[in-house]
Amino acid sequence: MKQAETIRARDTRDYLQILGIALLIGIAVGIADVFILTLYDFVSLGAKDIEEIGWPMIVATPALGLLVAYIFAKYLSAHKTTSGGSHRLLEAYHFHGGQIGVRDAIVEPLASAVTMGSGGSAGFDGPSLLLGGGIGSIIAQRLRVTPEELKTLLLAGAAAESPRSSRRR
Repeated sequence: MKQAETIRARDTRDYLQILGIALLIGIAVGIADVFILTLYDFVSLGAKDIEEIGWPMIVATPALGLLVAYIFAKYLSAHKTTSGGSHRLLEAYHFHGGQIGVRDAIVEPLASAVTMGSGGSAGFDGPSLLLGGGIGSIIAQRLRVTPEELKTLLLAGAAAESPRSSRRR
């Protein structure tokens, strides 16, 4: 009987630990989300001001945004591509034990915010999932959780970001 109580106490302690880490991840994802949306708004307002100059700038502004995003991906990202964030999240879960690097988790959402803010064609869903999942993965890696917990916290971060992506402009 005593052994069963010990197992239950350990399971409860583990559950509360993961719950606390997930709460920390949710707060970190919310802060990062505010930063990314602020960057998007800043670029979007700047692009609208530039476009008022005339029709050549209407064409040039999205191209300039894509160039900046390409430079971000080429020189700052670990993967050197601008593939979708949801694809990278699934790869991390299934093939990399839930690990996403800091550069990938940050650079792609930044590049997407610049692309969309300048009028380029992109969506918030993939980069948002990568941002949230990346933050979850980074925090979990720093706390040295088990491989299974790492994958769980990767998904917790993605889930924390997921509802926000559907309410974006």
